[in-house]
Formats: sequence, structure tokens, C-alpha cells
Amino acid sequence: MPVLRTQEGKRGQSVLHDAVNRGDMDVINAVVDCKSLNINQTTYDDLTALDMAINRRYSEAQTALVSAGAACGPITEDIQSDGNSDELTYMDWSV
Repeated sequence: MPVLRTQEGKRGQSVLHDAVNRGDMDVINAVVDCKSLNINQTTYDDLTALDMAINRRYSEAQTALVSAGAACGPITEDIQSDGNSDELTYMDWSV
């Protein structure tokens, strides 16, 4: 039986991370529909697929991931461009 490699070795990216990197909504939708895979898996740099979708401003991927239950974490102060110390969520930042 073939095995789906869920995390590659160099960067720790999953199939979902790779699909977000490529903007491949067909694969993103197929992966989020597969309930046995962890859509909040992080890379070795602690990035989820949702983090990557937000960083790349892929709104369609963001919507699919959030709808499937992907976690939205806080953005740290050093990432905020306006210097505001209030904590924002990723969804606030992506708007």
C-alpha cells in the first residue's frame, strides 16, 4: 500500500504546505477534506499552512483552511508594521 509522506525532511513541510506554496486549491481542498491529516502541522520554522497562506495573501486558501478548522494564532509585536503593541490575530493581519 502506498504511503503519503506527510512531512519532507529539509524544511519540514507537509503536502498541505507544498500545495499552499504552489497555490494549488485542488490539492488544498483534497487535503482539508482528509480528516486524518493534521492541518495545523508546523514546519521546522513553526509555520502552519494557514501562516503560509496569509504570508502569501492567498485569500482562497485562507478561507478553505479556516473553514476546515485551521488555527489562527497571534502575530507577535515584532511582525506588526505599525508598531502597535495590541495583539492581532492572523485574520486581522490578512485583511
